[in-house]
Amino acid sequence: SNTSQVIGAVKQELATINANLPEGVEVQPYYDQATLVKAAVSTVINALLQGIILVALVLLAFMGGLRPSLVVALSIPFSVGFTFLAMKFFDISANLMSLGGIAIAIGMMVDGAVVVVENIDRMLRESSPDESRLHLVARACQSVARPILFAISIIIIVFLPLFTLQGVEGATFRPLAYTVAVAMLGSLFFALIVAPVASSLLMKR
Repeated sequence: SNTSQVIGAVKQELATINANLPEGVEVQPYYDQATLVKAAVSTVINALLQGIILVALVLLAFMGGLRPSLVVALSIPFSVGFTFLAMKFFDISANLMSLGGIAIAIGMMVDGAVVVVENIDRMLRESSPDESRLHLVARACQSVARPILFAISIIIIVFLPLFTLQGVEGATFRPLAYTVAVAMLGSLFFALIVAPVASSLLMKR
């Protein structure tokens, strides 16, 4: 269950109980875990945003151009959005562990897109002006598709054993494994489908 929702429901019931108690008698919370949960989630969200900014800056520094860096950087919001949509569909709350899974995957989200975009950029620079741009982009993507698929699949497989955990351990770590796996699936879709299209539109020879 969602800790914040449970605590909110308890507070509502507590207000009802206090309204029915004799005058001068009131039940006061001794320990409110909601404050700790909110602080922890806020910390993870801040780390997530900082990670996105740092990855974007590193991409800009090492990709050697604004347009290739922009295409690769788009994989981060795409993969994060893909993950949140999947979480909504499967009714997984945005808690400490699920957001932590996204934070873990931030740096890995761009790996496939970096390989695809770099290969496309190389082929566009080395090709003759007569060659079709779409043909070059398709050939560049096809030549690296299998290695990217295998690399991302290995990352996802590493987290699969966490889905077998039961009890408290399972409830704790399954959301993390789920968000990492879904985020990497989103990054794979971006690298093989969206990145080639964006590269053909944004990148120059």
